Order: sequence, then structure tokens, then C-alpha cells
Amino acid sequence: MTHSEALDFIRPGIISGSFTWADLGAGSGVFTLALAELLGPDAYIYAIDQSKKVLEIPSKPGIAAILPQQADFTRTIELPLLDGILMANALHYVLKKEPFLNRIVKHLKPQGHLLLIEYDRSIPNPWVPYPLTFSGFEKLCAKTNLINPKEINRRPSRYGQGEMYAALATRG
Repeated sequence: MTHSEALDFIRPGIISGSFTWADLGAGSGVFTLALAELLGPDAYIYAIDQSKKVLEIPSKPGIAAILPQQADFTRTIELPLLDGILMANALHYVLKKEPFLNRIVKHLKPQGHLLLIEYDRSIPNPWVPYPLTFSGFEKLCAKTNLINPKEINRRPSRYGQGEMYAALATRG
């Protein structure tokens, strides 16, 4: 996905006045950089990934400060209270999603947001081992402290296997 496409894909999920975010499973930073641009220079993003690629995400003038951490986001991580958490193509690596979400939601401020990007598929493959459809995400939110899940964007997968969705939910 290009930077411009990533910007357009997540733009509807960015809440004005939110300045402290984490990107769990940041990878090479495609969505991290889009988020940084949308949040602006007064914001901070904790970019977390177990790959060393996360350490190479460039920080630029005029965008949010990116604070890379090489770590496994599925384990306990130290974070401040956050206005938002971005998970772009990362939750499908978590087998036990309910306890994981219950743990990370505690990092969100009251009314903080989870911005999720996933493939809308139910059949696993080597790249999406534990898929999560949007309807599955809605059901998962009902079991966690996340409310008002809504789909904010959708596009065909560039891999030709269905679609990707962007969804937003709020800490209850």
C-alpha cells in the first residue's frame, strides 16, 4: 500500500485532539507514517514490532514523533495511557484475541480508540494465521471493554483474496 493510500484508508479513524498513540505490529511503518502525518507534530507514536524494521522507520519534521521499540507486542509492554492504538494487519497473528484485547485496552485512556486494519476473511493462510472478519471483530468487542465498533473503510486486498477493512472501536 502506498503512503497516500494508507493516509486515505485510516483518515476517517483519526480523532482530533488525540496525541499519544501506539502502533502495535508496526512492521516497516507504512501505517505508522500515515498516522504520524495525520496526527501532526505535537503527537507521539510508540511503534512496536519484534522485527528490526521498526527501528528503521524514519521520523521527519512536521509529523508526530515516532518512538520505535523492538519488542513482541503480544507480551506485556510498558506504555503510557494512550489516546489510540493502531493495529494494522497485526491482530491476525494473535490466537487468543479476547485476553489480548482485554490487556491492551487497559493502555487506552477512557474514550480512547482502537483503530484496526485487517483482512475480512475467515479462512486462515500462512500470512493470516488467525483471521478476523469485521463481524468477528464486532463480536469480540462485545466481550471486551470496547464499544461502538464501526467499519470506517474498506478496499480490495492487493493480494486478490477478498478485502481489507479499517474499523474503529472506543474504550468503554
